[in-house]
Amino acid sequence: MLGYGTLGILIYFFALQYRPLRLLDRILSGIVSGMDEALYIFDPAGKCIWANKTGLELAKVSEDEIEKAADSLMALFKNAGSENDTGSVQRVVGSGDDARYYTLEENRTVDENGKSLGTYLRICDVTEEQNRMKREMYAATHDLMTGVYTREYLFTKISEKLVNDPDTVYYILYIDVKNFQMVNDIFGTEFGDHTIRHMGEWISYSSADFLDLHCSISTFKVRKQ
Repeated sequence: MLGYGTLGILIYFFALQYRPLRLLDRILSGIVSGMDEALYIFDPAGKCIWANKTGLELAKVSEDEIEKAADSLMALFKNAGSENDTGSVQRVVGSGDDARYYTLEENRTVDENGKSLGTYLRICDVTEEQNRMKREMYAATHDLMTGVYTREYLFTKISEKLVNDPDTVYYILYIDVKNFQMVNDIFGTEFGDHTIRHMGEWISYSSADFLDLHCSISTFKVRKQ
């Protein structure tokens, strides 16, 4: 009777507990494996024991080389980055147009006694979001046709410059183009737009040349003294 009782308990465990848990594990594993975010699981010693497909691609390791993922990630995100309000860390890989932006969030798992069971790391590629924010910021602060600052943003930048560096003498040049409608009426709006863009480029380049010249004169005066 004791043997039958033990056998019944085993059947109950495998039929009602073991198989559903295995099925749940497989379902969850399948979900996180197909996520766009890179996920990693580390044991208490800091050794990587699992990563989803995106994580393997980001760390450039295979499933057989999963233990190398930690070193690969440290080499990839070696710059200091910055921490945001949520406690996650921002990292930038590359520079210029090739820069990629990532958000890293690490969480520690403990048992009921407070003992560490390991950590899991979530890495999200937020490059598209960052580029979208840059485009929106540029559109809000620059004239869409010429690419120069809008009037409001120009006043803001001038005010910031004067407040942050009050001891420096600055010169402000402005050009007032009158009766420009005549150009549009005679040559057409397409030529008029081209003229305005060219004027914007000329003003930008001339301002940069004047700034370099002013800096050179200031340096010369300092050396002469």
